Amino acid sequence: MADTRGLDAVLRVRERVSAALIELDQSVAHRILQGARLTGTTRARWERAREDLADVWRVFDAYRRTLDRAEAARGDAAALAPLLNGPSVEVEPVRTGTGAGGLLGPAPERITVDAAVRRMSDGFDRAAATVKEADAAWSRLLPELRALEAARGAAAEAAERLGARGAWNRLDAEATAAADAVRTDPLGADPGRLARLRAEAERLLAALREAEPLSRGAEAARAGLEAEVVRAEEAAADARRACDDARAKVGGPPLGTVPDPGALRELLRRFDERCARGAWTGAAEAAADLRARAAESRRRAHAAARGAEDLLERRAELRGRLEAYRMKAARLGGGEDPRLARLRRAAREELWTAPCDLRTATAALDRYRAALAEHERSGGTGP
Repeated sequence: MADTRGLDAVLRVRERVSAALIELDQSVAHRILQGARLTGTTRARWERAREDLADVWRVFDAYRRTLDRAEAARGDAAALAPLLNGPSVEVEPVRTGTGAGGLLGPAPERITVDAAVRRMSDGFDRAAATVKEADAAWSRLLPELRALEAARGAAAEAAERLGARGAWNRLDAEATAAADAVRTDPLGADPGRLARLRAEAERLLAALREAEPLSRGAEAARAGLEAEVVRAEEAAADARRACDDARAKVGGPPLGTVPDPGALRELLRRFDERCARGAWTGAAEAAADLRARAAESRRRAHAAARGAEDLLERRAELRGRLEAYRMKAARLGGGEDPRLARLRRAAREELWTAPCDLRTATAALDRYRAALAEHERSGGTGP
């Protein structure tokens, strides 16, 4: 039998349901979804969510009427029992069209208070999940979209100043489509697309900003690029001389490849051609490419020269070690030892022959060192 405590518990549930529905109804994301022009995944999800919410409110209206009657019957156990335990909630059917369901239409659906709460809870959870996901998607995407719009606007202004609108048109169309997708279909929008377009816009903006000075000072820029090419050519020439010198004096280990900076002249020609027709962004790209390749060419030339110098330094080191061993042999009284003399002459011949095979010379020097160590162990004495 129903009692006052049971009724109070049911009424508390009603207050919680009412508060949850009002909170969802007044949420910013819910209001945006109600008024927005939606497309794609978000539109499909929101249509299902609206159907769920419409059913929740329809059930809630019937549920609230039943509980109003129950509250009015407080203290009357006989009246309360069927209201709280029986199929007392009459849910009005959805009207689908004039004349549908016959003259009187479909009969109301009768469910219990508990069944009404379960049904509202299920529908509310599905709809709230859609609202929450859309809100989270907008929160995640809108800052990225604002950053894209900022880069997009700055690039558009720079392109307009340079008369290079064609460089912006394709990206502008893509950015417009991406922005529309974020606003109308946040659940289907690709965050990676925004990040990629923003990076493209920022790269284009950087290129346009670099191009602007070219449009006012192409001659000075050209002189700087010519200097870059000359520096690369001089570094390559120095490296070739160092490698030729090392190759003539040292054999064995392979030398590094000296870069050919000839392609830099082609890039310089491309820069000139683009400047001549006012293609400033293309000229800036050619200039940046030339500078990067010139720097890499110089790096490789310096590495080749350093490798050649290392080989000569290695030969000098071996010659120094041979002289140190000769002096040690003299101190140990081995200057007249025919075996030591023969091994020293063999090492010296290897080290003073051009080109010197460093591997063979190192092996000859090691044999002389080993014989000297053996001589010392067998009783050689110092001065």
